[in-house]
Amino acid sequence: MTRSGPPHPGAGGHDSRLSSREELLAACVDRLNSGESCPKGVTSVAWNPNDLRLASAGGNGTVKVWALGGQRAILTLAGHQKAANSVAWSPDGVRLASGGVDGTVRIWNTAAGEEKQVLATPEAVVWCVAWSPDGKKLAAATDLSVSWKIWETGTWTETLAWSEYESPLRGLPLHSVAWSPDGRRLASATLRSVKIWDAPGYQSAKKQEQ
Repeated sequence: MTRSGPPHPGAGGHDSRLSSREELLAACVDRLNSGESCPKGVTSVAWNPNDLRLASAGGNGTVKVWALGGQRAILTLAGHQKAANSVAWSPDGVRLASGGVDGTVRIWNTAAGEEKQVLATPEAVVWCVAWSPDGKKLAAATDLSVSWKIWETGTWTETLAWSEYESPLRGLPLHSVAWSPDGRRLASATLRSVKIWDAPGYQSAKKQEQ
């Protein structure tokens, strides 16, 4: 991929921090899409909330962490048995969650480079993972009858498993979940619709058809 250099930091009102992030992302895309780094491509990327580190999920099952200015990933996390579909940093920027085709959600301590927890979603593909804004909950979107799950991150106890969507046999798996900034609502999406769920029971849904 050919890319011109980023604007000079501070020139023309450009945010130098944003320019640095764009430069890092371009470098990561070049390397991650190369056969040497990730032969099956990149499925998800996420910025660390505290610094210029970028996490990526790969079709080869690996999760990588990249730092600005580096030529290679500074951390490679192997655990998924099949493709990793999603990565998400905890709000404190210490833990990294990943979900994959192998039906697991994996929690990584990036400071130690260690896998700390494996959460199973049997016979399901995990499409998306999302931390609540306070870091106390983790949601995952899957493609089977239990469309999404929520865990308490202090004990990793599953507190909710919910299915409201049409049967996945009709080709409508749940692809994405996202918390509202105040953590009081959860949005979820299929290819056909978006729903908004109200805490704590997540049973009052507002639906928007696509």
